[in-house]
Amino acid sequence: MTSSPTWRLQLVGAPRLTSSDGLERDLDGKPLAVLAYLALESNVTRSRLAGLLWPDRVESAARNNLVQLLRRMKSSFKTSLVLENDPLTLAPNVRVDVHEPVHVEYDAELLERVTFEELDLADWLAVQRERFDARRARLLAQAADAHEASGEFARAEELARRVLDLDALSEGAHRRVMRLAYLQGNVEEARAQYERLRAMLHDTLRTEPMPETLELAKLVERGDVTPNVPAVTADAAPRPRLLVGRSREWTAMEAAWQRGQFIILYGQPGMGKSALAEHFTASKGRVLWLEGRPGDALVPYTAAVRNLRRVLTRIEAPLPLDARRTLSFLLPELAPPGETPASSAAANLQDTIRFVFALGLHDVDVCLFDDIQYVDQASIEVGFDLIGVAFPLGRPGTLPHFVAVHREDGLPAATRAIFERLVTDGQAAWIHVPPLDARETRELLAALDVPEEVAQGLADASHGHPLFVLEGANALRQGSDFSASGVPPKLGQLLGDRLGRLPKVALQVARACAALKRDFTPELVSSVLSAPVLDVASAWSVLEDAGVLRDDRFHHDLVAEAVLTGTPASIRRLLHRGAARALEFEGAPPARVAWHWQEGGQTLQAAPWWSRAGEAARASLRFREAAAHYEAAARAYEASGDAKAFAEWLGRAEAIGMTDDASARQEAVNDVLERAGTPLERARGWHLQSELYASVSEGRRAETAARRGLRALDEQAEHAVVDAGPEEISLRANLLADLGAALWVQERLRDAEDALREAVARLEPLGDRGDLGANLSSLAVILDHQDRHREARGVHERACALLERLGEYGHLAVALRNLSVCLSELGDARAALNALRRVEALRESSSGEDAAFTLVLGLACADVGEYDEAVRYLERVEAFELDPTGWLRDYTRGCLGEVLTFLGAFEQAEAYLERALGACVPDVYRVRLLAARARLAFERGEPSAPHLERARTALGEAPRPLSLGRVRLVEALDADSAFARVAAEEALRVARQHELGGLEIAALSRLASALVRLGRFEEAAACAREAEERLETLEPSDVTRGEVFFTAFEARSGAGERDAWRSLERAERWLDDAASRVPPELRESFRTRPRVHGRMLAARRSGVTSEQ
Repeated sequence: MTSSPTWRLQLVGAPRLTSSDGLERDLDGKPLAVLAYLALESNVTRSRLAGLLWPDRVESAARNNLVQLLRRMKSSFKTSLVLENDPLTLAPNVRVDVHEPVHVEYDAELLERVTFEELDLADWLAVQRERFDARRARLLAQAADAHEASGEFARAEELARRVLDLDALSEGAHRRVMRLAYLQGNVEEARAQYERLRAMLHDTLRTEPMPETLELAKLVERGDVTPNVPAVTADAAPRPRLLVGRSREWTAMEAAWQRGQFIILYGQPGMGKSALAEHFTASKGRVLWLEGRPGDALVPYTAAVRNLRRVLTRIEAPLPLDARRTLSFLLPELAPPGETPASSAAANLQDTIRFVFALGLHDVDVCLFDDIQYVDQASIEVGFDLIGVAFPLGRPGTLPHFVAVHREDGLPAATRAIFERLVTDGQAAWIHVPPLDARETRELLAALDVPEEVAQGLADASHGHPLFVLEGANALRQGSDFSASGVPPKLGQLLGDRLGRLPKVALQVARACAALKRDFTPELVSSVLSAPVLDVASAWSVLEDAGVLRDDRFHHDLVAEAVLTGTPASIRRLLHRGAARALEFEGAPPARVAWHWQEGGQTLQAAPWWSRAGEAARASLRFREAAAHYEAAARAYEASGDAKAFAEWLGRAEAIGMTDDASARQEAVNDVLERAGTPLERARGWHLQSELYASVSEGRRAETAARRGLRALDEQAEHAVVDAGPEEISLRANLLADLGAALWVQERLRDAEDALREAVARLEPLGDRGDLGANLSSLAVILDHQDRHREARGVHERACALLERLGEYGHLAVALRNLSVCLSELGDARAALNALRRVEALRESSSGEDAAFTLVLGLACADVGEYDEAVRYLERVEAFELDPTGWLRDYTRGCLGEVLTFLGAFEQAEAYLERALGACVPDVYRVRLLAARARLAFERGEPSAPHLERARTALGEAPRPLSLGRVRLVEALDADSAFARVAAEEALRVARQHELGGLEIAALSRLASALVRLGRFEEAAACAREAEERLETLEPSDVTRGEVFFTAFEARSGAGERDAWRSLERAERWLDDAASRVPPELRESFRTRPRVHGRMLAARRSGVTSEQ
């Protein structure tokens, strides 16, 4: 398949489109508008773009026109340059020149000679040109400063004058030209530049030059030497030229770096934490800078999305299609061509994010994550799962070093718990950044050239607070006089004074930005304020020059807080309401819109947005966040006396019900029951309560709750004037299913079956539904527990087919897992493993459920001889933090011991089995572990009777057939051949009675072995041949294929069958093949230590051949 050509979109100068094969296309009109808008804005909703291109049409007509335009463009360019999702984005094979640094050297205008006057884009184009020129001016200024620092004054002046051409109102740009002219001895030009600046300020702004400009002008007049360093931008708080007073922290960071630890810096705001981290990481090599921003915590994966976009720019190779599909839920532009973005999170979303981050970090030495206290919990979990498995950091071929920065008192509890665990495990160093001491503070003041007569007062007042020192020094540069009192004002007042010098429009823009918190742009602020966008853009430049804003964020969090603190409450509410309207129009995440309506005092308008936020969080599989949003919606409705509140409390309880937090689930159910006013509402509450009780194995209480719910529905029916609708029928069926689950927990299986059959019968007339599929699956499980596996298999398969037709993949994963257990007990281990492999791609489960699934998958791999995979899966269960059963980990250790017994790793097996048997594993599962322990004793030539006796006790009076069969199979290894024969015959009887095909093969093989030892070779050969034949379709339970083949060889040889050697060949081939699927370090023990393998090798050495 040939790849699509790469296209380069030129927007600097005359717009042009060039393909990688040299084909050039001129652009104009609406096609140019579409491509330019997407190139400069990243993405746009179809509705908004259609409105901009056809402002005089109704939305439906405009959207239809947009569809036709995109089709014409695709036909004209012979390829899709736009990914036709919603929002629209440029295709990945389109490169744009404005994103390349080389454009800085050009004088050409953005979209030269383009006006867009016929469209509603003229103001937008003016803002984009101003933003482009501002960015170009910043880059040119940086280049000028670099040339000045290296003594290349002529080149620096040339670049500085280009900055002035782009930003004639920037006093800092004028000072740079003055200084550079003076440094080259051109005093007259420096004076003339000052006069031009003074006249421009007077005529345009009715103001005078700033104090630092006056000081520079006096220096020129005196002929003094000016320092050869770049000037500080006007009104910006200057950074010290050196890192002062952080040697202790630097040393601690260096020690943590050498240990490969995750480095965490924390302290009060304004302590210079970020500056320290930036200096330190810059000294270590290539840095990837990531960040959290205020407001991130409202929406899951907000920080991950921002930082993914940053990481993706570093990845040159195309992402795999599967990764693009998964990430399209967060980044719609990544959806493969022709596909719509994912509407919900895939179960492997976090794994995929980690995969992409790992790709982007391959050439990074250190990753710096600033303001991590703002990051949403979903993004935190992604990042720290990645770090937790890579310790120590910085090793070749693994993750780079990580440094994080956070406020001392602003870290969320969940993030703090992660950090504490990493520190406890020795994987992280938590380093405090305290105030500077007196000596260090004086060093900083000296570095900032603060006059000696005020330095002591500033030092005393600062209490070692670096930002206070910087702001105080800046205030002095602005003409403030501390000498009268000797004590400067507090930090808040210093910041307030700086803000007070701003023009009125600039202050309004700063306030709107502070209300928005993050990701603000001139266009968005213009919408919030209902102000002309060009006025906002001009004010934006003033704020950047004043050190208030830096691109799309505040220069420092404390500046943002000072802006908001200084905003009257009534104006804050107006700003939040304006933000809510603007963000709603922009298609922002619902939680962000809801929060602004709430802060704006519009509680009722916030409520539906909180509800939508809950739905969005559920789609992200973030159930705790969803519950919090539903609760916010419920309380907002309740505050207004709106009956919609009950549905939100119900949504909250359902979301929490997807977690393993039993306490939180009970609290949520209580809230529902307390607010239930109608019989139908009470029934819903009791349904949730019954589910909760059943999940913690409280069968009697679950039964009571289910029956109370059914009685509430009966009460509803008594007073109803119409028959029950589908919703009520479904609720009744779910309560019957709850009743079945409760009876099942109490081991009243027949009653449970009756309840579930009634549930299915009530749902079937409604057609294909997800709850019908779920109840069919539960019914099949009840049949399995009654050992009616063949009957159960048909019901399982019906449930899976129905759920797959409906696309109910979450329920399908559960149904497939249940089917796999049924198939395994029937002996169809291959089909069971295939079902579990399908689950792997579908599962959407919590940590505890993941652990249980991983256990089942490991056992299924062992059943088919995939021993390396089995060991890997079983060992992984140990890594899951949550074990809601309290015994799952211990049971898994015992199962791992069972597998290791088969592999000949007897010492390890004993350790695992003994540890598991010392824990409180329920008897129904303990039987398997005791049988495995007895098998291990047999392999080591030790007495197995004590273990078998304990196994028989654990079986109880009504043992499960498979458990009974397992014990009898081990008893059939007994040295007493007659006893072994009886045990094998009973295992065979149980297997045939309950249609347990895998157990039947094993029992036939063990019976053949006992008969051989009794000298009854003809009977042994018949049993062995039957066992071999059944291996064509099934796998044996609790014995290996190799044992079945070798026992057949022994029986058939004893019976004098001439082709018995064929069974030995099969055994030897199995041994060689199976060894290749054993962990490498265990292959030798696998070949030699199990007794049957030793007999195989002895037969091989004896030279049995076809001729014999």
